[in-house]
Amino acid sequence: MSVLITGGSGNLGGALVQHFLNSGTSVTTTSHLGSTPVGATSIAIDLSRPGSGEELALRLAAEDFKVIIHNAADQSVAEIAQQDSQAIHAMLSTNLASIAEFTSAWARSKKVPESIIGISSVEAASARPGHALYGASKAGLSAYLRTAAVELAPARVNSIRLGLMDRAGLSEQWPTGVQAWERAVPTGRMGTSADLIQAIEYLNAASWVTGAELVLDGGLSATAGW
Repeated sequence: MSVLITGGSGNLGGALVQHFLNSGTSVTTTSHLGSTPVGATSIAIDLSRPGSGEELALRLAAEDFKVIIHNAADQSVAEIAQQDSQAIHAMLSTNLASIAEFTSAWARSKKVPESIIGISSVEAASARPGHALYGASKAGLSAYLRTAAVELAPARVNSIRLGLMDRAGLSEQWPTGVQAWERAVPTGRMGTSADLIQAIEYLNAASWVTGAELVLDGGLSATAGW
């Protein structure tokens, strides 16, 4: 079994790469900044560049992946008045356009994987100051993958709508946000890489689930918000 995971040098991406490596899976990942777990094949590429998704597909043309996980993301925070053209296009490329480019090129190769999963966000459906562009890019990703599920069958294409995920130092760096989240969600905590891994394992195994978005937010969507 072979898996492609974009964004393997980040907190969640690194955990996903390590999980699949531990299960004996061959893992290819992309990395723009930082290192990836030992044992994975790492492709250095900047997905914020126009055309980078198609370039990635061409560089991996000899591969045949069973699972593709689109995890790489630009999570920059900026109010609307502070966003310039370069920042706007970089985020849209990383979070949406590069995925569309890669998927289009991969579809033309006719090497259909069993499972494609995109990592979306609760901000795709909920407004938060400073996150307008991020939320818009993730909403676009969710919509794109729903249609991909129809066009790319028998590949199963799904997304995961992630809530606030824990990482080292986050509680110290952003105490007010973390506390607000933990007060708002029924589970009383942030998500972890283990939670995401469980969700991905489910979607990879669920043979009758496609075109769906699995909400992984600790129950936030059942509340009035945070």
